Amino acid sequence: MHRSALERLLSPWVFVLTGIFFNILSALIAHYFIGLNNDAINLMDRDRGNPLGLLLDVSAAAQAAIIESINGTYLQTIELHEARMPLESDNSRLFSIAIFLQVTGLILVLARDLRSN
Repeated sequence: MHRSALERLLSPWVFVLTGIFFNILSALIAHYFIGLNNDAINLMDRDRGNPLGLLLDVSAAAQAAIIESINGTYLQTIELHEARMPLESDNSRLFSIAIFLQVTGLILVLARDLRSN
């Protein structure tokens, strides 16, 4: 008789029922208890009504605004630099032409004075 109790304890339906019980217990733990803990964690992390949460919101907004301002300023600087390059090149060329004309003009004036003597 002792052997039949052990055989009943090790019968397939006991394993099936134990497996079903474990699955139900797992679902209960995962969906109820872990869900409750996640809700509590979310309240701690997303509670923006406290001073720390408000400070974090303000600092995140300020940081985003500063980054946007830096990006805008950088793009404007690049655009201005690209716009200045041809003008600076033109100025350099015009300055060289002006110096050449000025030196040539002085040479011609001095040559006139030398010719009249």
